[in-house]
Amino acid sequence: MASVQSSAVQQWQEVETCDNDLLAFVLNSKFKSNLTQLRHDTVGRVVQEDDRAALREYQETFPEMEFKSSCKAHQLLKDMQEQYEKYQQSQKVRTYSVDFDKVPDEAVGARDPASVEGIEEPVEGDDDEIHQMRRRLLARRRSSGSDAVAEETFDQQLEVNENVQDNLIQDMTKLVGSLKQGAVAFQTALEEDQRVLGAAEIGIQVASKGIQDISGKLSKYDKSKLSWMFYISVTVFMILGLGITFVIIKLFPAL
Repeated sequence: MASVQSSAVQQWQEVETCDNDLLAFVLNSKFKSNLTQLRHDTVGRVVQEDDRAALREYQETFPEMEFKSSCKAHQLLKDMQEQYEKYQQSQKVRTYSVDFDKVPDEAVGARDPASVEGIEEPVEGDDDEIHQMRRRLLARRRSSGSDAVAEETFDQQLEVNENVQDNLIQDMTKLVGSLKQGAVAFQTALEEDQRVLGAAEIGIQVASKGIQDISGKLSKYDKSKLSWMFYISVTVFMILGLGITFVIIKLFPAL
């Protein structure tokens, strides 16, 4: 038991003196694993053998180390995360800092008139090195020509994209205009419907008032006192009321 405790203490000293964050994290993880096993063994001895001295020795030595180990593991993880984020940021900066507009030295040399003048003309007595140089220069000229074609194709694609965007903007403008016209027409129809409903309401009120008058007159007379002139007048009044209502509706036709 004493040898295990001394080994754990030695491991903790190695963790504290280690300068490499990754190695310190590995050593700290190993120390925490050994400390967990040591705690289980101590508890087992206390339960089985009632060894109070082992428990007291563990409580005096390792709780502080266990707390420091947890704190150090958290700090090491935080430091390694920061280092990883800095590394990623540096890689992004390095990737985006490439100057794609810079002309390579090989391309400049390939476009130099002095270096390519007369290379296509056959010269008597050329050796193998001159033939190889000629082939390389011709390959460079072909690559520069392909770059020009690629740049022209890229410009054409940009022009096509701009035309598509312009057409889309025009279509959206037309759509907004048509929606506005539809909203105005709908508002006008609502106003006309409101006027027609108002006129119909006036006609209904007039007819209702006439019916109320007739009801009042009927309540004053007995059925035996009603003459044929009264029925004629009631019929004429109802026809006139319906005619007035029809004329009012015709003056404000609904859409």
